[in-house]
Amino acid sequence: MGSAFKRRLEVQCKAGINVCKSFMVESIRIRGIKNLQFDEKDVRNHVNAARRLTFGIGDAK
Repeated sequence: MGSAFKRRLEVQCKAGINVCKSFMVESIRIRGIKNLQFDEKDVRNHVNAARRLTFGIGDAK
């Protein structure tokens, strides 16, 4: 995943857009899921890692 897509994904996640929709929009932008170098699971893993970084010890989820 490129850094621009990662940033866009984090902004969309904060805005409340589902990971599935973000993935589909990116696949349309690239003109097909076959042209992507990553799959939806990679996107979900990145979102979960970014969420873990935002929460500190003792913070509510």
